[in-house]
Order: sequence, then C-alpha cells, then structure tokens
Amino acid sequence: MSDFKQESGAAVTPKPQTETGDSAGRGGAADNAHTPTPCRQPADEAAGDVSAAETTRAEKSPGVDEGEGGAGALQKEAAQKILAQIESLLKTSGTLDEALFKKINRSYQALGNKADDELNRNITRSLERARDRIHGQVGRRKKQVEQIRAQLVESKQALRSGHLKPALLLGKRIRREMGNIPNLSAEHKKEFTDGLDAMQPRIDELKKWERWSTNQARDKLIETVNALKEQPQHPVELARRIREARETWRNWDKLGDAAPAALWNKFNQACTEAYEPCKAHFEQRAKTVDANAREYERLCENLERTFAATEWRKPPWREVDELVHKSFHQRRKLRPLPHKKKKLLDRRFAAVTAQFREAMERECERERKRRERAIAAIRALDDAKADLKTALDTVKAEQARWRPTVRSKPAVENRLWGEFRAACDAVFDKRKQQQQEARRTERENLAARNKVCERIRAILAGDDDGANAARGEVQKIRETWNELGAVPRKERDAVEKKFRAGVRDYEKRLAAIHAAGLRAVDDALEERARLCLALENALGRSATKMLLKKTRTAWEKCGDEAGTEITARFEAAAARLEENAAPAGLAGEQQASLAEKQKICLHLEVLAGAESPPEFAAERLRLQAERLSGAMGRKGGGGGESAEETFRQLCRRYWNGGAVAADAGAKLEERFQRARGGFLT
Repeated sequence: MSDFKQESGAAVTPKPQTETGDSAGRGGAADNAHTPTPCRQPADEAAGDVSAAETTRAEKSPGVDEGEGGAGALQKEAAQKILAQIESLLKTSGTLDEALFKKINRSYQALGNKADDELNRNITRSLERARDRIHGQVGRRKKQVEQIRAQLVESKQALRSGHLKPALLLGKRIRREMGNIPNLSAEHKKEFTDGLDAMQPRIDELKKWERWSTNQARDKLIETVNALKEQPQHPVELARRIREARETWRNWDKLGDAAPAALWNKFNQACTEAYEPCKAHFEQRAKTVDANAREYERLCENLERTFAATEWRKPPWREVDELVHKSFHQRRKLRPLPHKKKKLLDRRFAAVTAQFREAMERECERERKRRERAIAAIRALDDAKADLKTALDTVKAEQARWRPTVRSKPAVENRLWGEFRAACDAVFDKRKQQQQEARRTERENLAARNKVCERIRAILAGDDDGANAARGEVQKIRETWNELGAVPRKERDAVEKKFRAGVRDYEKRLAAIHAAGLRAVDDALEERARLCLALENALGRSATKMLLKKTRTAWEKCGDEAGTEITARFEAAAARLEENAAPAGLAGEQQASLAEKQKICLHLEVLAGAESPPEFAAERLRLQAERLSGAMGRKGGGGGESAEETFRQLCRRYWNGGAVAADAGAKLEERFQRARGGFLT
C-alpha cells in the first residue's frame, strides 16, 4: 500500500510487508504471521488518549513494580481503549478526523504487539478501514483543490476580458468551497487567498467602470419609470413594469454596487409617483376580493340550508340539479378570492356539493340507464330497417325526453350525448338520403317540365297550320302535366307559371287562328251580302245585264263555300234583275226583312253599348231586361254563349237576311256598321 500523505506533510504509517527479527523475538514467526507489527513513529509524539507513560509501564519487565500478569492486563486495557477509539472514529459520519487518526495510530505503535492476537487483529482491521476512508478523503480533497485552481484561472481570464460579474461569482464560489473542504492545509489556504488577493486591484478597477456604467443604466431606468407616467396602460401592466424596474435595481445592488442615496431616492420617488394610478385599481380589486369572499360564503350557506331543508324521500330533482350546477357556475365567476380564505371556502363548497352528489347518485344512475336504453332503442330501429317515419317519430320523442332530472359527470354526459347524437344522426342520414333522392327526382321532373314548356314555345314559334295541327299534342300535354311529378319548391311556381303562360298563349293563338278563319268567312259573307245589296238596289235601273255579269264574277271570286241563305238571296236578286220586274209580295218581304234587321241592329247596339234611335228606346229597355234575366239564369245553371259568338251570329243573320227597300236599307246599313264598329273597337 502507498504512503498516505496529507497536504500538510503529516505521514500515515503503512502496513509492513514483512516481519523483522525484533518482532520474531517477541512472539515468534508463527504469531506474527497473522498479527502485523505497527509502523514505527517518533517517540516524542503524543499517543492520544492512551499516554506514553501508560504504555511504558505496560512494557516494563515483571518484578519491578508489578507482576507479569499485572503488566499484561494493563497492555490489554490500553489496547481495548485504542480499539474503542478507532471504532468511535469509524462511526463518525462524513469526514474522519485525520489528526485523531494519527494520534490513535501512534498510541498503537507505542503499545507494540503486546496485546493478544484477536485484539490486535480487530485493531488492525479497524485501522485499515479508517485508512481506506482517509485515502478517499484525500483523493476528494485533491480533486477539490484542482477545481479551485481551475476556478482561479477562469476568474483571472474573466478579469483580463473585463467580465467582472463572472469573476465575482467565481471568487464567492472559491471562498465558499475553501470553507467546505475538510482538513485543507495552510499552504493551500495561503495559495488560494494570495490568488484572490492578487485579483483584487483588477476587480476594484472594473468595479469603478461598472459603477459608472451601472449609474448610467440607473439614470436610464429612472427616465423609463418617469415615462410610464405619461403612457396610458392598464394598471396591472403598469404595476408589472414598475415591479420589474425595482427588481432590476435590486439585482444591480446584489452585485455589490449599491447606488448613491440621492440616486436611490430619485428612483424610489419616480416609482412611487408612477404607481399612483394603480392604487385605485388595486383598492377596487381588494374590495372585489372581499365581496367575492362574502358571496362565496353566502353560496355555501345557501347550499347547506337547501340540503338541510330538502325532503330527500321525494325531492324536486330538476330544481336540485339545477341549483348544484348553477352553484358551480357561480363559483367560477367568484374570482379573485383572498388567498387565506380560498382554501377554506373551497373545502366547504366541496363538502356540501359532495353531500348533494351522494344524495343524487341513485337518481343520476337511473337517468343514465334510461338514456342508455333510449340510445339502444334508436340503434335497434336502424338495425331492424324500420319504417323511416316511425323511426323519425321515435327519435323526436326521445329527443323531447332526453333532458335528465339529474345530470351525470361532464365526461359521462358528453359520452351519452355523443352516442345519442350518433344514433339519431344515423336515422336522420337516412332521411337525408331519401330527401336527396327526392330532390334528384324533383330535378329530373323539373327538367321534364321545362322540356314540355319548351315544346309549347316551339309550337307557338311555328306557323298557324302547325299550331292548329298540334291541338291533340297540347291537349295530351295538359292531361299529363301533373303526372310528371313534383319539382323543387323554389322552382315550382316559376315552372307552373311558365307552363300556364305557354298554354294560355297557345289558346290565344288558337283563338286568333279560329277568329281569323271566322273573320275570313265573315268577310266573304259580308262581301256576298254587299253584292246581293247591289243587285237589289239596281232593280228598275238600266244596264242591269252588265251589272249582273260583274256581280256574278265578283261572287265567284268569294269562293265556293257560300251559305244557303245568302246564295238564295243572291239568286233571287239576280232573277229579279234579269226579269227587270219586281215580283208580287216583294214589298211585304222587304218590310219583314227590315223589321228583322232592325231587331238585329238593336241587339248589336245593346251588345256594343252603342246608342239606338229614339223610336227604339222602349224596345231596347225590354231587350236589356231579357238579357239581364237570361244572364242571371245562366249564372245559376251555367252555359250560355259568349258575347263574341253572339255578335258573330247576329252579323251572319243580318247578312243572310232578305232584301230591304233601298231608302230604308241605306239607313239600316249605316246603323249596322256603326253598331258593328262599336263592338269591334
């Protein structure tokens, strides 16, 4: 084993490797084989608790003062004391006292190998244990010394670089670690102290510069605080910035660079003045805190009073549940609260709400199971492919009953609601699919209806013959229009309006075509009547043959479709003109025709709203009364001709009527044309 050596130079005696002759003389080689001889030390060193005098007395030869047995007893007692001291030293936690170890070791050396073998072995083992621990201490101390030396080098480098703060921190750490190293030698203490003292001039120099720099920074900090007075900001933010400024000032002071008193007073005054706007805010905040605490207490009292007054055999569950949830909501609003009271009030609130929860647990569980059954029932509807209307009615009924009398914990409520909503959505998705299919069908129906409307418009865009020929097609379209199915609601009115407008335009077109055809027939009939009138008025005049020839030519140009009555009138007038003589009874026929045509003219005047000659006033009143009575009868029983049809028939009767005397015929024709024109306009 190598020598154990302290930094101070004191030696720890190693175990010997071999025995000497002196030890063999005392006990022989056999005894010393298992009991090593302690190392020798100078005789003038103290022996600790076992004095050298006692050891000397123990080593005296027998027969001087004591017998041989007495000397052995003294040596054993001294060895036992040494063993006790070593064991006491080993019981020390942490660092061992190295000086005490050396004293004990010297005492054992002075005693020599005069104790019994067992005691020597115990002492030797204890010394070995102590040596091992001290060797560890020495190794750790050497490592700490090297660390301090490295820190000294680092501190010097920081000072050379002008970094004062790291150097000061390292200096504080070195002094702290010097005090924490046990059994540090005086040489090392002097080495480290001298190193720190050597850096002090550079530290003082840097402190002067830093003090100047820090004072500049302090002046800027004072300016910053003064600027806060002019900056509008929230009191909390203002207080935070003032607090940060004070903390910055304190950090500078902690570096050992205390500010002058005048500068500190200036800074403190600036902070005090800047903080003035915050006072009202924090005073109000303090009032709010107190009010919240009182409200919190009232909330707890109300809950406790309600719990005590509730008849729990049949309680109003919804009201109780609402009260508890509302109380939690109110409590969340009661912020801030005084720190000292908050925990007490929270415990009080938790205790009373726990009582409510315990009382409501059974009802809460029952409601949870009820809603789980509702979820299962809706899922069963989806699985069983039930009728959609039945499923929707069931879902709506369960939705109406969903609200529980007592709510579960938020996690349970969220889970139940999520499952319920998913089950309902499955049913609603089916309805959505059905609606989408219906909308698709409606769009197809709309396209078909638009095609029908386009077809009607195409017919209207064609000529009259095509429109007249499409009567059957349009009639079929009208009959099958409602069979095309529903269309989107937004488009329903527009497409119906479009269809009705097309049909109405087509009917107007047909009516116009029909009216044009009738007008053509009426125009031909009117022309034939005019030709008949020309022949009737030419009776008794000259050049009748020439007139008759021209009239027949004009008659043939009117077409082949002539009515029987007008043809008979024309032939009768032509026959009279050829004979150039009036037949017997002509005057009577003319008079009868005049009366008939006067009646027709009166009807036309009433129909057209035109004036009648005064002599026909009474007849007109009678005719108007008859028309009114007939109109009332048709209103009750339906039927009746339109005014246009009546007008057309009257005109035809007038043109088909017989001949009238020339003088009366001219006036009658004028009256007829006036009434006819009044109706047409």
